[in-house]
Amino acid sequence: MVGLAARDAAAGDFVDDRIAAATEDGAYQAEYETSDGSLEEGTCGMRKVGAKELAVKASCALPGTRDVLPFAKWQWVNATPEVRRLKPFEASGVEKIARVTYDFDTHLRYAEIFHGGAWMRVRLFEDDDSEINISGVIKGSDRYVVRLSYSSRRILQAGDEIWAPTFAEVADEKGRYERALKEAQDDTARMREHRRQGDAVFAPPPAGTKKEKWEQRRRHGIARFLRKWEIVAVLRPLSAADLRDTLWLLAWLDSPVRRYESLRLYDGVRGRDPKGASAAVDALAADPDTRALADYLKATKDWFRNLPTAGEELTPAMLRDLSPEQLLWLRRSLQVRSGYHMDDPAVRQYFEGLGWYSPMSDKKWKKLTSDPAWKTDPDAVLLRTLKDDERGKQNLLLIKQAESRRQAPPR
Repeated sequence: MVGLAARDAAAGDFVDDRIAAATEDGAYQAEYETSDGSLEEGTCGMRKVGAKELAVKASCALPGTRDVLPFAKWQWVNATPEVRRLKPFEASGVEKIARVTYDFDTHLRYAEIFHGGAWMRVRLFEDDDSEINISGVIKGSDRYVVRLSYSSRRILQAGDEIWAPTFAEVADEKGRYERALKEAQDDTARMREHRRQGDAVFAPPPAGTKKEKWEQRRRHGIARFLRKWEIVAVLRPLSAADLRDTLWLLAWLDSPVRRYESLRLYDGVRGRDPKGASAAVDALAADPDTRALADYLKATKDWFRNLPTAGEELTPAMLRDLSPEQLLWLRRSLQVRSGYHMDDPAVRQYFEGLGWYSPMSDKKWKKLTSDPAWKTDPDAVLLRTLKDDERGKQNLLLIKQAESRRQAPPR
């Protein structure tokens, strides 16, 4: 993935590189650049995708301003055949053709295209720093020309990228899966051999290398191999044999987020193949170096599987058939999103695995729990903590209503 490249920017200068149109073969694009919302002079024109310089320049500013005109009103220095073939992107109805989806088990984002009457998973995104969405699609005679839009506040930059998969490439879902599976299997077999030989990332730290540095290098190396299985899991549900290799790699990456990823993948396979999933965990338990993950998987339940995601807008119908325990976990999700501390170690560890739990400081927590209302009406305190989160407040009220209709466990 090309994505965004870091570049110099003055304080407060947000750089925006945008694509207004493209040819149906995805070979040329019409583009412009703004800085803090104002058009940068000399940046309007047509460029061959992948080239550094504009092939043909254009005037695209509203006269007397630095505002960008609609593409149809651009004035070209030279209307070449390629310029005449440019088509503006259609933003309306894009979601019916292409979309970016998030996989909760692997935390990967991927692009899907609706082709041949079904959604096809076509491209994986590994850029964790940028927001990604599909902002336009042109359907050509043999391919889709997709405009991917990126945004990163960290480097003060946003931009577009052309991606033009052919119809044949989009339809080759089986081939994508088989290639990804073979690569993951081969790489894991090689990693297991390194473990048997005690070399590569499984070798003892070289003389003069700190153990922490060496462990960091090992974790980085294993994570690269694990990513291959995560890609497989996005393309197709893992088999029990796939799960065995995936869990073995995850066992070397001992962290709350990785343990929770293991739990999600394990539960998914267990729902389809209980015996196979159990055998995968037994294999972990047989090795002293991976036994800790086996113990975790045997003792931990994924409370949010099949429950609404944190921050989702709840409705009475969604809560009607939930058990008191499930309602309790939804309530806890609102609490941890507000930075609440969780006294129960198992509950705290579970939320740490979600990746977004950030407890408030001990000082703030002490002040919050010393509020007299904490003992008389803790929900009033939570409502104040939610502040401007109107959805969170409404969700809490709905949860309270659902709890009142059944006997809820103590909080």
